[in-house]
Order: sequence, then C-alpha cells, then structure tokens
Amino acid sequence: MDSEFTKDKQSNSDLFRSLAVGCTINNTSRIDFEKGVFRRVGEPTEAALKVLAEKICGNPSTSANAFDFEKEMKSKIEIIAKLDFTSERKAMSTVVTGYNNGKDMLLKGAPDRIMGKCTSYMSLSGKKQMTESERQNFTTSINNLAAQGLRVLAIAEIPNAGALSSITLGNKQSLLGDIKKYSQYEQEATLVGIVGIKDPIREEIKPAIQDCYTAGIRVIMITGDSKETAMSIAKELDIINDSDDVNSCVFTGS
Repeated sequence: MDSEFTKDKQSNSDLFRSLAVGCTINNTSRIDFEKGVFRRVGEPTEAALKVLAEKICGNPSTSANAFDFEKEMKSKIEIIAKLDFTSERKAMSTVVTGYNNGKDMLLKGAPDRIMGKCTSYMSLSGKKQMTESERQNFTTSINNLAAQGLRVLAIAEIPNAGALSSITLGNKQSLLGDIKKYSQYEQEATLVGIVGIKDPIREEIKPAIQDCYTAGIRVIMITGDSKETAMSIAKELDIINDSDDVNSCVFTGS
C-alpha cells in the first residue's frame, strides 16, 4: 500500500473497515484454496471485491492467512437476509447482525442506482450529508473512472437496516416476497466508497477483431457495463475511434 492510502486509513479506519466489510460480506462468491491454487467460485467481479477487502483490512502474506479478514468478519457477522441482484435492479443488499448496530444493511451495485439511494456519505472526517454539489462531485469521479475502462461499483450501508429493521430469520420470506419492494427497502443509505475494477482484455480479442474487419465483418459490442466504460474498451479494441460521433455509435438501453 502507498503512503497516501496508509495515511488516509489511519485518519479514519472505520471508513476503510466499512468498505472492506461491504466488499466481502455483501458478496455471493467464494475463493477456495485447492491443491496449491486459489480458485474462484462465482462471478469474477465478486471475487475481486473479496481480494480488495483483504488488501484493505487484512494482512495477506501466505495462503494460510490470505482471507483472515473475511474469516474474522464471518465469525462476528450473521446474515439475516439477502436482496438479490438482478439486471433490472443493478444492485444487491444483505441484512446482517453483529456488525455496527442491532441490524445493518450492506449495499452495492451500479453507481447511479446506489447513489440514488444515498442521503449521506462517509468521508475521512466523518459522516456528512449528501448535498447536490457532493453528488455531482461523486458522479464526475465515477465517470472519470469508467472512462478509463474500469467497471465501477458503489458500496453503501444503512444503519439499523432502515425499513427492514424488523426483519428476522422467521419473517424474511413474507417481507421479501415481492422483489418490486426491494428498492423502497434500500433507502436513506450512506455511501461508503467507490470501487473501480479492471477487467483485462484477453490477448486474442484484438487480433480477432482485426480479422473480422479484414473479412468485411462489422463488429458490434454489447455489454452490461456503463456507457463510459464501454466506450473506453471499444476504443482500446479499435471498435470505435476518437473521431467517431458517440451519439451515432454508442447506445444505451434496458
């Protein structure tokens, strides 16, 4: 870790702990160590978040202690319920006990979806209200990361689990039976942080695209990433050029 990160972490260790907990507990993947090799089970993005959590709050140096932070948190935190990710929601959340309060909700997802649920944010100097000016500053930072070809996620939490403060293992099925209500449960959140993940392009992709062009095949890229991330990747692969009109070659839909 660089000196700036170390200094920031020392100034507000609770913020970095919250970010790490949000990355590793509100997560459906796992990383197994088998026959001397770490193997991912689940989505690559989810696994990357678990690794990030260890780099933030763990001290990984060997295979034996590589995920000690996750083990420590799972020994203290109990999961009560999960509000699953869907392509429509572009968000997921987990209600837990044993974290900061009697219950808490951990959230993550597409920045525009999570930001829309946040009324406050964590800073190095403490929790602050989310003004429109701050919201715009975060959006600018998010777009800058996406323009570098990074897959960007927002991490947030709701103290006392907000609208689901009364949820238990016994009543969770009745409370969570209607997925259309999930969004209203995930309100009044506090933004903890923004994470940018690089998904490297495989070496064989760019030559394959050039072969398509040579053969007269038009290449179209379809992705679930943000428009800014998609544009950066498309430029890296020569699918679009800097001189192309973005309005006529990049489209978003749902």
